[in-house]
Amino acid sequence: MSVHIRPLLPTDIPEASTLAATAFLDGPLSAYLYPQRRERFDAYRSHFLEFFRLSLVVPAQLCFVAVHGLSADDSNARIVGCCIWKRFCPKGGPLSSTDQVWRRVNSGIGCTFERWLLRLEGRYHGMLNTEGADRARLREYYSQSRDWASTFSAHGLHSYWWLDFLCVSPEFQGTGAGGKLLDWGMQRAKDEGVPVGLVSSSIARKFYRGKGFKVVAWNIVEVKANLEGAKVDGKQLSLQEVGGAGTIWDPSEQYTMVVDDSSRAHGWTGDEDAWCLLKPECQKMGLEVVWKR
Repeated sequence: MSVHIRPLLPTDIPEASTLAATAFLDGPLSAYLYPQRRERFDAYRSHFLEFFRLSLVVPAQLCFVAVHGLSADDSNARIVGCCIWKRFCPKGGPLSSTDQVWRRVNSGIGCTFERWLLRLEGRYHGMLNTEGADRARLREYYSQSRDWASTFSAHGLHSYWWLDFLCVSPEFQGTGAGGKLLDWGMQRAKDEGVPVGLVSSSIARKFYRGKGFKVVAWNIVEVKANLEGAKVDGKQLSLQEVGGAGTIWDPSEQYTMVVDDSSRAHGWTGDEDAWCLLKPECQKMGLEVVWKR
């Protein structure tokens, strides 16, 4: 048996949600957003159920799973990884034929109506399901993170693929499952002549660097959440040890992240600015941040 890639199906969502909840259980971001995730695991997992259900009907977005079995269609295959790719196209400008194809994905009236229903259900569920999560932190985090990917387009990156989500079962990490999920988008980007963007965690940064990605900016909201979730009292932390790195794969090497007022308004900042902004925040938490290149 080996690892194969195929589209995420609605029937996969329960298994994919359990996998994602387990894979991120020990992460500092989960600790920050879901402080009671261990005691209330089912409630914590339900957030991933909502996330995957909505992800299947978002425009220009595609979801995939990595399965371990005889083939991608093996009914007994086990889901060992999942990812979500989103294609960004120019706003207000001419679209290439490729842009037009991707923009039509999940753009029909049926998907629009389902998105409305799922978001309405999510609001209702959010009022009832308060266990496991810090609702105030969730609202703040998601309101601030909504435009992270689109902010890249304000700095010369208009057509590009964005890796919105990637996780692999802990026991299958290092087997190539994550690489195959990542390669799907990288191959499309290479064929289309466009870059790939993502926000990397500290654990995954070495993996992405090995694939040719480069850190071009830092997202302060993500970094702060990781630092606070880590709860390491008195330890010196470098930016290389926390999540929140805006990362680009661009074979043409033409893209440069410009840190200006627009990017700062969306939480993006450069290396030195990140250190300056983080230092007082970490002092409040009893942490010391040091800058290491």
